[in-house]
Amino acid sequence: MKEYLEGYLRGACSDEEFQKAISFLQGKHGEGAVDEALKEHWGAVAEDQREGMDEKFENVLYRIHHHVNVNEEKEPVIVQLYRKFSKIAAILLLPLVCAFSYLAVSYYTGDKEESMATLHVPYGITSEVVLPDGSKVILNSGSTLEYPISFKGKGERKISLSGEGYFEVASNKLKPFIVETSKIGIKVLGTTFNVKAYSDDPDISVALVEGSVKLIDVVEGRGDDISVLKPGELAILRKKRNMLNVYDNVDINDIISWTDGKIILKNVLIESILRQMARKYNVKFRIDNKKVLDYRITATFIHETLEQFLKIMTTSSPLKYEIIEAQKQKDGSYTQRTIILK
Repeated sequence: MKEYLEGYLRGACSDEEFQKAISFLQGKHGEGAVDEALKEHWGAVAEDQREGMDEKFENVLYRIHHHVNVNEEKEPVIVQLYRKFSKIAAILLLPLVCAFSYLAVSYYTGDKEESMATLHVPYGITSEVVLPDGSKVILNSGSTLEYPISFKGKGERKISLSGEGYFEVASNKLKPFIVETSKIGIKVLGTTFNVKAYSDDPDISVALVEGSVKLIDVVEGRGDDISVLKPGELAILRKKRNMLNVYDNVDINDIISWTDGKIILKNVLIESILRQMARKYNVKFRIDNKKVLDYRITATFIHETLEQFLKIMTTSSPLKYEIIEAQKQKDGSYTQRTIILK
């Protein structure tokens, strides 16, 4: 089990091997394995870095056992962590948190009302979190969410997102809920919607499931209204041209299918697909044959491993692939696995 988890951290274990480790952790011996792994990692930290921190470490371990609920296979991991971790403990736990599919949480503080939390979801997993106001967010692979640890004393509930998130916002007519991305903001009182705003994607999209959302301009803090969406509509902002289009003839269920572990593709350019799959499988794609960029794919993927995904892609197109395994660097870290498409 330990070897599988260490392999996952350096991008060198298969999905099947990682699932074996997770299945073990969900069994009756799993809790002890978590304790042992955390304490072993703690012991590797230099003495001068952990002076007076042993009591806080035990507190972190206690919180993990009482706040993290790993359900049956295929169910999302729910994390509810609202209190402040010490800076050292947060850094210490990060790699192990990723390995066990826990959500990595770091805090920076000032006044209590201004304290913020930053949640980062590593590539290869999705995570669900409940915000202080009761709003629920499912975060996709490679996403980062920043929010106040308390909305008390504030006139609005403002958070920021880089990546993709599915939001079920708790209703509060007195405190609008605002999600800020790099280009636009989404303002609501209580509703359900999906936002996709990865920094390396050419577009930002907002899909409304129910309720109503207002799109606002957050560039230079102007806050000007851009558009209002109705249920079933999809707004796409082309970042390079700064052009917004709203579509009403879309299948919202396809867009939010990732929250159930599915990826539904309908005539999608392969370049866009590879960006999604790079995050899902924590790998890097390299395209040697530029003709590949013209291919479009229609398919539905449900919990496939990387190897299964590649086989499906090469069966339905003239593509060929080669896997370059992770390489150890001089500093002891490992590169991502690279998939070469020919």
